[in-house]
Amino acid sequence: MCSSAKSGKDIWLIGGASIITPLIKNNLIDEYQITLIPVILGKGIRLFENLDINEVRALKLTDTHTVGDMVYLTYK
Repeated sequence: MCSSAKSGKDIWLIGGASIITPLIKNNLIDEYQITLIPVILGKGIRLFENLDINEVRALKLTDTHTVGDMVYLTYK
């Protein structure tokens, strides 16, 4: 979710590092919803890349649930 959204409004983004990295660099994400799907691909779209140490943030796990073999994680 993007922190610049108006009160009561959420922006939901789906994508990899090319979408997420600029938002992280500008401190615009206030919630991460990550789905883990148990498939070993060997390669794929990175979720995070090209962040320097000043952009690393500690996240707090606020919710989890499963649907079948998938795990849904919510961090703030």
